[in-house]
Order: sequence, then C-alpha cells, then structure tokens
Amino acid sequence: MGFIKGVQSQGVSATIKHFAANSTEYDRNHTDSIVDERTLREIYLPAFEAAVKDAQVGAIMDAYNLTNGSYMSQHGYLNNEVAKKEWGFQGVMMSDWISTYDAVGAANGGLDVEMPSGTQLNARSSCRRSRRARSAWPRSTTRCAESCARGPLRLARPRRNRPLHPRYNRQGRRRRSRTPASRWCC
Repeated sequence: MGFIKGVQSQGVSATIKHFAANSTEYDRNHTDSIVDERTLREIYLPAFEAAVKDAQVGAIMDAYNLTNGSYMSQHGYLNNEVAKKEWGFQGVMMSDWISTYDAVGAANGGLDVEMPSGTQLNARSSCRRSRRARSAWPRSTTRCAESCARGPLRLARPRRNRPLHPRYNRQGRRRRSRTPASRWCC
C-alpha cells in the first residue's frame, strides 16, 4: 500500500495488476482458472481489495486469463459487482495488452480502457448492434473522464535538464569504458 500511496502522491496513477486468479504465464490467453468463491476471497482478491480500499489505487489492470469461464476483460461479476460496487473502486478498469476479445462483452463487463490501442473496444461499429453495449459506452467514458478530473491520473513526463545516467552519452548510446578490461579481471 505504501508504494501505491507514494506513487500517487507524486500525481501519477498507480495500477495494480493482474486482476484476478492469474496463476500461469503458459498459454495465458486461453487458460481458465476455475476458482470457488471462498478461494477467490481468501487467496486471490485480498491484495486487490486492500489496494482499492486502503490506498485508493487509480487503476486496475485485468489479466489475460479466463476466470470461471469468462475473460477477465469482460468479467462482469468481478469487475462490476466486486471491484466497483462492493469495494467502491472509482478508478479506471483497463485491459492488459491485447487482452480484449469481445467489444460487447468488455463494455458490459466493466472495462473502461482497452490497452494499448483499442482494437476491440474502440470499434464502436461492433457495439451498434447491442443496446446493452451502447448503454455501457457512456458509463465507461464518464468513468474515465471523472477519474482524470479527480486525479491523480497524469502521464509521467521526464524532467528536462536532469543529469544523464553516467553510462550513457547525450545521444543515448552506451559510453565506452576508458578503463581497459584487463584492469578489472582477476
């Protein structure tokens, strides 16, 4: 919690990830974590709950995996019911990179931002056919705008005139060592 509070005290939003039940990296886009409610509540969700309730984290990043049959980017129960309603999460719910598989499902499942570029969620034409998806768009847009207005969401920008790292020159290339390698060998 201290890290989240420290980052956000500088005016930059912290993001906690990978929500939830992300247990493997192998075939992560197709792995389905079948987890009962008690296991979710006792093992997988406490860190996320503390980040939301105690540190008021600015963003939650959904995982690639499926949890109990639904991709996390479109998991209405965990995104909407648990994080937003039960815990009172008011930040931005975002997908992991290229982990949004269905625009209608994501819009109705509580996703606010698709990362990195919005190939599914920003394709509004795919949502025009669904009244439920159309009603989710304004909620998502409003949540993002309110979160930005409330802060601390702002992009971290590098400071000008800060000293260069000693290993790099002004062009960003690694400096050559002025000390012969033989001097450092045993």
